[in-house]
Amino acid sequence: MDVHGVPSPPDFPAETYHKVSYLLDTWPHPECESWEQARGGWHGVGYRFLAVASFDEAWRASLAEGGTAPTPKVRLWQETSLFGFFVAATAVIDCLSYAAFGAGALVQPEAFREMSTPETRQRIRTKDVPKRLRAAFPQASLADSLEVALISDEYVQLDRTRNVLAHRLLPSRRHFVDPVTKRLTRPSEWDLDLRGTETVEMTPDFTATPRGWLAQTLSTVMPDMAAFIRAIKAESDGSAKSSTSGVGSRRD
Repeated sequence: MDVHGVPSPPDFPAETYHKVSYLLDTWPHPECESWEQARGGWHGVGYRFLAVASFDEAWRASLAEGGTAPTPKVRLWQETSLFGFFVAATAVIDCLSYAAFGAGALVQPEAFREMSTPETRQRIRTKDVPKRLRAAFPQASLADSLEVALISDEYVQLDRTRNVLAHRLLPSRRHFVDPVTKRLTRPSEWDLDLRGTETVEMTPDFTATPRGWLAQTLSTVMPDMAAFIRAIKAESDGSAKSSTSGVGSRRD
């Protein structure tokens, strides 16, 4: 199965992703701004996961070619892959949360009023989305599953790593070298805070583990997202049938 014309990674829940896409694409009155934002956020989920898969594969390939103490050219390849991986991985969750917020605004615009203008949309914070969904839709399981993801240790570490890479610095590498052979005795460590108190071994699992968590999280949250969109769509369909106003055309 493809995702936006590209073969889906095997760990991406493409079938559920397409179900949500269909529900949004067939929204009864797609002329509203919130629909555009929700749909764009959902597209971001797919494209960003494709990037995650690509950067994960690039990291493992660069590691196989040059190890953790490579030539400058391979080092650049590795650093680019790691930067792209952690930024894209966090963006998957950001886009998912943003799409959920936009979907809520489709039927309760006052409860999600930040969606109304470009300026106010900048105030939408990923970590606040479950609370906002729960207040407006107490019966929706989406708020619970999304909150479980956002408070997990895996997401907290993913978000922290993204923030360091995107806004602060390039982590150093700690190498463990045999004094006689001058060869590495164990995998190098990534020193996230430059103080040796927060280090991670630079192995293939460095990206494979968070990617696995991300894929599993999507497999859990996406069905709740589909159920949520289906429910509010049914509510909106009922409102549209009882209204005398016409339905506008949908933009591609």
